[in-house]
Amino acid sequence: MSAYDCPLASGARLPDELPGGPLRLTPALHPLASDFLKDTRRVFELADGFGSPLNVVFPQIVTENVAHFSRIFRDMGLQGRVYMSAKPNKSEAILRQAAAGGDYIDVSSARQLAHVVAAGFRPERISATGPKNIEYLSLALRQQVLIIIDSLAELETLESLLKSSRTSEPSTVMLRLADAGEAATALGIRPEDVPVCLDRLVAGKDTFRFIGFAWHASGIPDAARLRAIGHCLEATKAAIACGLRPTAVNIGGGFRMNFLADRGEWHTYVNAIKASAVGRGPILGWNGNTFGFRNESGVVRGSATFRDHYE
Repeated sequence: MSAYDCPLASGARLPDELPGGPLRLTPALHPLASDFLKDTRRVFELADGFGSPLNVVFPQIVTENVAHFSRIFRDMGLQGRVYMSAKPNKSEAILRQAAAGGDYIDVSSARQLAHVVAAGFRPERISATGPKNIEYLSLALRQQVLIIIDSLAELETLESLLKSSRTSEPSTVMLRLADAGEAATALGIRPEDVPVCLDRLVAGKDTFRFIGFAWHASGIPDAARLRAIGHCLEATKAAIACGLRPTAVNIGGGFRMNFLADRGEWHTYVNAIKASAVGRGPILGWNGNTFGFRNESGVVRGSATFRDHYE
């Protein structure tokens, strides 16, 4: 796709002719949601009964989405698990639906872990991700869930908690690797710390059940995903050479969600925002906000401060 085809791309130019008329962004709707909205009498009855704003969820769509991802593993002849994320799925109805269907789930805090356990998720279907304090690690240990280790310090804290606990069961863990762009953040183990972590896992074979490496990123290009998976495979070979027995790679992170039904409508909308920034159309931003674009002698410069909502 060229820069002209994608108005959010760096260097994308503004078309000479801009469509007139009202701007529209038609949502991408699941048939269940579409059918629900067609029954306007029921919609207004619910709004009158429960008040507004009214949030309506369709838990069965979660089961359908998980099945679509799982089908890819089967089609490719791979063994794998699909973990949904607890963070954006706070609805009790969604969590109960997923738990009853035997789905797996990622949590990123002690509160989320307690929430999904209460919703019916069994510990072997839960993985604990994200930066972890002692409260979070302690609860993850008590529940005996899979723990994704994010740093050397986190591994040391977990090791200390295991030594002081009364359980004889080893803790199932994975090591999350930081990509080159993440090395300075709290998310992921820095490359220089990986050998130290492996040494600790070798020394604590009775304490830890190490099953492999993980990485996590959302909305990144496919090439970056492939590079991250390659890093995990290289680390897996190093772990095997140390005498460990990793069996899995967690390819982690969210996948892009399509909110809109028509790519053309989205491009028209973005181009209208850019045109507004250079005075070629009505002002679309409140209080002079041009959403990251600016006017330099009649030329659009800058980049969008919003994401691509079509993809």
